[in-house]
Amino acid sequence: MYPIGIPTVLNTHTEDDDAEKSQIFHLACNRERDICVVLWRNAFALYFTFPQLCLISHFATDEELDLMGDYECVMWKPDSTALLVRTSKNYILLYKVKIDWELSYRVFQEAANSSCSSSSNRPFITRKIPAVQLTLTTTVNLSAHINCYSTLKEEFLICLKNGFVHRFLWDGQIVEELAWSVEKVPFYFDQLQSRPQYANRIPSDCNEFSSSTPPTTVCFVDICHSSFVGGFLVVLNDGRAALLTALSPRFHPSELRAIWAPNVNDACCCSTNHKYRLLAIGCKDSSVLVFHVDDATGALVLTYRTDLNVIGNPELTRNLGAVQSVKWAAPGNYLMVSWRTMGIGCWSVFGSRLWFKPCLLDRSSNAIRCFDWGPEGHHVWFTNGVELVVVRLLSLCDTNSVALSDRERIGLYCDDQIYLSPDSGINRASNAEWPLAFWHQIQVPLEYLNYCWPIRTCYFDAINNVVCVVGSRGFAYHLLTSRKWRLFTNEVQERQLLVGSAVRYWNGYIICSCYDFEDESDELRFYPTSERLDSDYCTRLTLESPVLLLSLREEVLLTFDLEAKCILYYMSIIDDAKQRTINVEKKAIILVSDLVPHPFCVASVHIISRQTLDCGEGTFCGTVDTLLLNVAGRVIMLTPQTLSCRRHVGDDVKASQLEAPLLIASFVEQIWCGAGADPSKPHLSQAIWINSGSRGMLIWMPLMPRDDQQHLAAKHQSFISKWIMLGFQLSSLHPSVVCSLKCFFLGVESETDCSNSWIEHKREVFLHHILKQLLRRNLGIYALDIANTCRDLPHFQHCLELLLHNVLEEEGTCSEPIPDPQLPRVIEFLREFPEFLQVIAYCARKTEMALWKYLFQYVGSPKQLFQICLKEKQLETAACYFIILQSMESSSDSKKLATELLKAVLNERRWNIANEIIRFLKSIDPSDLDSPPTTPLIFLKQSAQPRISILSPTVIENWNGFVYANASGGGSRSRNQSGTSPTDSASRQNSAIWSTTPSVAEQCSSHGQQQSSFGLDRKSDNNNSMDGFVQIILADHAKQLVANCRLYDLIVFADQVNFNVILWLNQQRNRAAKVVHFPTALRSLHSDFSIAYPLPDTNFDISYLKASTLQLHSAEVLETSNLLNGNGNGNDDGDDLSLIESLSLVEQQAKQPFNKSDPTNAGQSNNSVVVDTLKLELLDCELLADDDSKRKISNERMRKKTMHFVESIMIEAACLDWLLLIDLVLRDLRNFQSLLMTISSTNADEIKALDNGLIDLIQWAEKDCFAYVPFFKAVRDALQHVCAERLDGDYLNIDNGDSTTSMKSVENAALSVSPTLSVRELAIKNLSRIESNAAFSETFSSRPQLGHYVSSVEDHLINPVSPSEHTSCSLM
Repeated sequence: MYPIGIPTVLNTHTEDDDAEKSQIFHLACNRERDICVVLWRNAFALYFTFPQLCLISHFATDEELDLMGDYECVMWKPDSTALLVRTSKNYILLYKVKIDWELSYRVFQEAANSSCSSSSNRPFITRKIPAVQLTLTTTVNLSAHINCYSTLKEEFLICLKNGFVHRFLWDGQIVEELAWSVEKVPFYFDQLQSRPQYANRIPSDCNEFSSSTPPTTVCFVDICHSSFVGGFLVVLNDGRAALLTALSPRFHPSELRAIWAPNVNDACCCSTNHKYRLLAIGCKDSSVLVFHVDDATGALVLTYRTDLNVIGNPELTRNLGAVQSVKWAAPGNYLMVSWRTMGIGCWSVFGSRLWFKPCLLDRSSNAIRCFDWGPEGHHVWFTNGVELVVVRLLSLCDTNSVALSDRERIGLYCDDQIYLSPDSGINRASNAEWPLAFWHQIQVPLEYLNYCWPIRTCYFDAINNVVCVVGSRGFAYHLLTSRKWRLFTNEVQERQLLVGSAVRYWNGYIICSCYDFEDESDELRFYPTSERLDSDYCTRLTLESPVLLLSLREEVLLTFDLEAKCILYYMSIIDDAKQRTINVEKKAIILVSDLVPHPFCVASVHIISRQTLDCGEGTFCGTVDTLLLNVAGRVIMLTPQTLSCRRHVGDDVKASQLEAPLLIASFVEQIWCGAGADPSKPHLSQAIWINSGSRGMLIWMPLMPRDDQQHLAAKHQSFISKWIMLGFQLSSLHPSVVCSLKCFFLGVESETDCSNSWIEHKREVFLHHILKQLLRRNLGIYALDIANTCRDLPHFQHCLELLLHNVLEEEGTCSEPIPDPQLPRVIEFLREFPEFLQVIAYCARKTEMALWKYLFQYVGSPKQLFQICLKEKQLETAACYFIILQSMESSSDSKKLATELLKAVLNERRWNIANEIIRFLKSIDPSDLDSPPTTPLIFLKQSAQPRISILSPTVIENWNGFVYANASGGGSRSRNQSGTSPTDSASRQNSAIWSTTPSVAEQCSSHGQQQSSFGLDRKSDNNNSMDGFVQIILADHAKQLVANCRLYDLIVFADQVNFNVILWLNQQRNRAAKVVHFPTALRSLHSDFSIAYPLPDTNFDISYLKASTLQLHSAEVLETSNLLNGNGNGNDDGDDLSLIESLSLVEQQAKQPFNKSDPTNAGQSNNSVVVDTLKLELLDCELLADDDSKRKISNERMRKKTMHFVESIMIEAACLDWLLLIDLVLRDLRNFQSLLMTISSTNADEIKALDNGLIDLIQWAEKDCFAYVPFFKAVRDALQHVCAERLDGDYLNIDNGDSTTSMKSVENAALSVSPTLSVRELAIKNLSRIESNAAFSETFSSRPQLGHYVSSVEDHLINPVSPSEHTSCSLM
């Protein structure tokens, strides 16, 4: 039972405004739970439980209070016809209660969720309220103070402070011959051999009443009766507790004897559970002890002790105080406890904590003085002395106790609503997860609740999507597929039908046991769901006695009735041409009256089939050969006797004989049986799951014979085990549903925020528990079989991690020597799976470092595992091992390992891991490289690192990262901590291709050092040594990419790891970045950028190659070159700006306020669309996918945009060979032609290399792509023409009106400024100098000035190859 919603506070103001008199002292509900009596100091009132209305109140006069004292406590007669009120001056007041339903009146109670009701339903529930009369019948004055009392059918017992116990009739007469004194009752420790003792002769210790001498008078302070246990549970004033029994139910004083509760010295209250025959004793140390009676000796045995440590707040549990009240729910399945200082909690019948609340109200007073259960356990009434509060509770739906194979749903219900957890199959395709607090709420129709409130039970079939609710009369069912309710069409039939607590669904029929008031008979009815809900369409089967429980398996139906008989029926469907009917045939009757103390003590019955393994001849019905009875928490197995086991050959073959009953489990709360044999998971599909509360879970599982054991199984070898019982503890989840084939439990957890309570559905895997128990029993063969059948589970690797983690912590933290450790067996078991390396790495990362030595003692060296991961290209796992190794190795060794890992991840394009390693290497202090390694934490007993929950990392991008040194302090790298790097993944969004961060060459130039190649001077400062070391590794990888003609991968690599690719290309353009084989590079460009080869009939526009370039004005040169224009051919996209220009203008518009009068803003509205479209298309194309397949750019426009961006990079780096190839693929050489004329430092060797490359391309095209031949020849002719003109004149005249500037002198002047400036920076610097000296020509001045244009692009250029947004960049 779980609280839900905000508690309801009732108005209980009396006529007296005195605060002392307005305090509530006690409350109690009658046996039917429909009326609650609330007691004040001078008054009491009777409340109807739903709706919460005051029926009648009684106030005592001042004269009555002076004479008899204040009211203290109240008790109901079992039949709700009388009330007993105890006063402070030893008076007992007996009131007659007359409840007249004929004079009742109707009230309208607003539904709990009227907004969910359909328009045809009324938003109010109509309730019938009876008329109540109170009459004082008897007043009894006793000689001593009244401590406690209890009912005994038509009598009640009064326990006085002087030690006497008197028995009264409910009319006020005293039964003198049955009165007795506590001092004369003998006490025993068991009912067989112990000697009698007397309470007044036993000294008491460890309680508030104890003193130097024993108390003079021993009395009872609390008493509770249980007819199923056969006595009274009593608490003595010295803190001890005992069970008071007698030989006869009359409890004659001469027959009384008491059995001590062992080791109980501070008891203060008690309660009894009739169904499970349990005795709960609340103690002053905040704990609750639950006992049961031993059947062999009759002694009280401790069943469990409520564990308060699982609450998670030790300070809170220490301040709870003594137990104020403890009460079992009416069905006996739950135990609720309140404490004197604060808090209220609920436990299952055998000690599994369901929920605990420090307070249910956001009030200053959190102590609950008294509480009681409402009707059907849907509400709990409690008071803190000031307010009267009602809390709604949710109960679990009945699910036929079948382990679900595919569905993952939990059903809960309250008095008028049903809560269903989301169906995982709904969003299974999208892999989305429902919120834990999300529930589907189904409102029960108000037409049904008007007469049949409350819901007594609810049956939920998750497989067939059927929900059936049973109220005070009749029933109604809901089909989840159609979302429609079915109610009785005839209300008279509904009101004449009293349905039992068990309902089932089978093959289109609702099966229920009921009592028909019209025929006055018990029946078993089958209602078809294909017809309307009417008794005329149902199939009836008359029964001899009322049915208490139902169980269903395939075509077999089992009923358990009030005569303790189990009857098996076989059901079949008859499909006629006219009508579809059901045929029910009685097959077997099993008498179990000798096994159960009372039929109400049977919690559940189950029928299963075990003949798959046992191959027995005897069955009850069909394939059912086993019957399980849960009798007060003890599971008894009944099986039919086979013909070969008959004692006498002459026995009647038709006679039903049973094997000896077998007790298979104790302290059982719930049982789930396998839905049926599944060949994919034969072990788990036939297993039986047993919940034992605080003792954990039990799995009774078949051991399927292997192929090499089939001959033994065929011979019926009895010495071979066929079933095994495995037990394990759960972390904190109370299982509600078992998903056997998916290997996890579903449960519910209650959460509270102030006064609001809600529930969440949780899950917990259990596969690792089964594997651990099998390995512990040397049954690794079966563990391997089960694990192989579960390889398809998404959490399989996580289960292996939990298996290793549990065994490692259990043995690694054990102080005693372990002669036969289980860890070596577990590790060898894990080696059978390909996830072995990941399991070891992930488990070690989430385990204390102090346990690493013990782990790697059996696994092997982590360095060897690291090398294996690199060899098998399991880079994520290798990164995890590196995290482990960095805490165990010195900085120099870690540097070597990081270097090796970095090269591997760069080759495999794992950029996230690469960036983590780069940051790690840069964080190493050079002075730490030569320092001796410190003592690893694996040799310490305890680790300073906090415990981390074991969760399998699903995405390697979310790993914890490495340990970094303090960047500002420059201290040595710490080995005593592990955590996430403080740098966010967004910190690298500024790509190094277009970043303004100083490069390695710039860092070295600050020391006056000149470098002719990309790299690092070995004599650089120590602060930059690791950064230079990283740059060397990155440069080597870039060299490898260029050598393999992987230009696209080079750009992506530079963008992802912040590599200065423009500077590197510019420095290595005649060495490492030089194109070696032009045809191979051309084919690579076509493949990487998915640009098709030209067709034979392709027309190439080469008219611009015939024009002379030497006579162009400077403005035309600069405009034609389009250093940053991504659109080489402006006529390709008629109304679309170039990529770079559009991005630049949009970014400028975003930074500057919009001015409608500014003509430059005209036409800018469409630019943002271009940019956004570009980003979306790039993301959709997944240009940066980390796989080995080539990136396919589907959109032709995007291919050109991306290619133009790479072209602009090559322009900046002045790589003529790559620029020539790119322009050849784009079939537009304008940019190459312009750059060739702009850069005057091109020597003859470069021109010769370009010419040789074109010759190779022509030769290749003649064989493989003849359409390229005329284009390549024309380009070669134009190149030779340009070279010839360049040899005639060394200068290019730029007409600026009054002055002339040499481009060669401009470039030489720029190169003399700083060797660290990029080509773009040189152009900007010199162009700004030109602009300051003279104005450009009129043609150029009509365009945007290049200096301003380049600077804007420098600030706002967006990289189309990068998926990141808002990336500022500058070309270097």
